[in-house]
Amino acid sequence: MNRRRCSVAFGVISVLAALSGCGGADRGMRRVAGEHGWAQTATKEYVVLVPRVLGGQGGWCVARPRSIYGSAMCEEAPGASPILTESWGATGSGESAVANGVAITTAAVANVSVEGGAPIPTRFEPALPDGLRTVSVELRVSAAGNKLVEFVLHKRRRRRRFTPLDSRGGAIRQTGDESVISFNTPALTWLSSEPEPAGLCKMAPRSAGGLRALGGTVATRATSVNGVPGEPLLSCIDVGYGAGGTRLLASVLINAHRLGAAPGPLSNAQAIRGRPGLYRALGADGAMVARRIPDAWLAVSGGDSQAQRIALVTRLRATVGM
Repeated sequence: MNRRRCSVAFGVISVLAALSGCGGADRGMRRVAGEHGWAQTATKEYVVLVPRVLGGQGGWCVARPRSIYGSAMCEEAPGASPILTESWGATGSGESAVANGVAITTAAVANVSVEGGAPIPTRFEPALPDGLRTVSVELRVSAAGNKLVEFVLHKRRRRRRFTPLDSRGGAIRQTGDESVISFNTPALTWLSSEPEPAGLCKMAPRSAGGLRALGGTVATRATSVNGVPGEPLLSCIDVGYGAGGTRLLASVLINAHRLGAAPGPLSNAQAIRGRPGLYRALGADGAMVARRIPDAWLAVSGGDSQAQRIALVTRLRATVGM
């Protein structure tokens, strides 16, 4: 069973609004002339890095608030540096076609160019780790028609569309093809009908109480990770639980940089009023609720409501054995 897909599903608008603060998609920064039959407008689309939550996966996924209207893939590639990741999407066709692109870069990138077009400035975003910048652009058809949609769909070939530029407008050489914001460790996956394999972590509810374990993935080996920006986490185990007609995903997130040490705070986490020790945040499986356990975060994603996630995260117990 291949569970290596990492999706970001933003189902609750209020959660995202609370986490993004005063960010959000502030459009209309600057409009520049395109050279390929489209007009491009720099935007301030809010972008955050969120932890991956499937067992054996670590580092970050890129979350885009406009994905609140649907699901979005976990952005892992292409590239190592100075553009760490870029993502493109398109809607409409013909004269109504619109494309949106975002990228996260190192601090060396002052501007980017789309297919040789006019420079678009990168910007600092408080939600990103120190030393990273972001850029976003909206493309609208002026003469090219469906060619704009074709341009975006070529991303499936892992072709880069942004060219990194320095402060003088010179192109910066892009190096590497592997992601530097995410990584995988050896892991084993099991289904509910199979015995759970031994791994770095264990997790179970204090009582069944209507819960059904659907299966999961557990990391079997881990080494300290360097080079990933920020304070990356590793999901040492995930277990899917069924409750009625609802599916929830529980994960144990450990410090990937210093194995055995307590992990730092969750990015964009906010304390839940009236529930001491519980936090709401975003993960690669969407909105989640988390609490600290010894040397880890115990997090629950999915479900139909925050109340369901709270109910499960408070019932679970987990152990980390490095």
